[in-house]
Amino acid sequence: MHEPQNQIVTLFGRFRGVTRRNREGLTRWIGVGALVLVAGFFSFLNTGERVTVNLGFTVLYRLSLVGLVFGVFLLGMITMFLFGLRHDRRVRDSLRGQYAEPDVAFYTPPEPPM
Repeated sequence: MHEPQNQIVTLFGRFRGVTRRNREGLTRWIGVGALVLVAGFFSFLNTGERVTVNLGFTVLYRLSLVGLVFGVFLLGMITMFLFGLRHDRRVRDSLRGQYAEPDVAFYTPPEPPM
């Protein structure tokens, strides 16, 4: 039996058209998959590596390199999330002030149409 062109089979066997949105989603998942593969390969190659970290006030010995990189990655994600919240709050406050109800004391009604 001939399958229609530009169709993909979902996990449940139904056909779904390939749209621009599906291609963008597929591209995003391919990028995520590539990132996971690179991270896994990095972990595999550095399984037994241990490092020493000097924090200035203390020294941490024999830390796993993979664990250290993962921890720094998580700390960076949390930092960017918190800065993003701060920026988002400032933008929301600015928009709220811009579209606020006009003050009654300074409000002049529009002129009626002629």
